Amino acid sequence: MLICLQESSDNFGPLVQRDINTLLETVKNVSVICSKSGKMSNKLINQWIGCLTNTYDNIDGQMNILLLLDSYSAHWNKEFDSAYNNEKFIINRKKIPKGTTAGAQPLDTYFNHEMKYFVRKFNDRIRRIRDRYKK
Repeated sequence: MLICLQESSDNFGPLVQRDINTLLETVKNVSVICSKSGKMSNKLINQWIGCLTNTYDNIDGQMNILLLLDSYSAHWNKEFDSAYNNEKFIINRKKIPKGTTAGAQPLDTYFNHEMKYFVRKFNDRIRRIRDRYKK
């Protein structure tokens, strides 16, 4: 699993990186990266796949990898298949159909939705308080 978080720069600060490293010691098959926007990019996808292929490079035989991706354009660059499919790795990218977010991406439905609602309400309250003091 790949988790992309939003940070003020393209790198985590030392304290955040330390906490992430500590958490990642307890879970396997999870990578955490960040970007200024909090969104994936071709660069971040390629960086992650590069790390993934380096991690499993010592395995004998061919490794088949299935990536389930949504329709976000950064996931579908044309150079991807030629860059990563070789005699060692076959990476199959499959697109999650539009309109199936609730079933295929439960984090988007049950966490992100609630988080966006909370942020929206919080921002509304801050604006109302700020507007009161402007008068």
